[in-house]
Amino acid sequence: SGEDMEEAIVVRGRDLRTGKVDLTVSIPFFLHKIGLVESKSEAKRLIAQGAVEVDGRRVTTETASNENIHDGTMIKVGKRRFRKIVNADKKT
Repeated sequence: SGEDMEEAIVVRGRDLRTGKVDLTVSIPFFLHKIGLVESKSEAKRLIAQGAVEVDGRRVTTETASNENIHDGTMIKVGKRRFRKIVNADKKT
């Protein structure tokens, strides 16, 4: 079904372009914002269960920095929900 397909998430901003600005993000908020979970509570539960991965590494904390979330980052929740971070300002 369409829910199982990988989708790209468009992210704009200086943090992804330069990588020089330190940015900390709440993973539950981020997962909810990009549509991978229905609520922040669901995200917290899934993190506690070890069901969230960023670039193949299991997420064990509820925060991440721009070192972990950047252009090309692949986020996986459970077995079938994926998103790829894309820097919309990057020239191809």
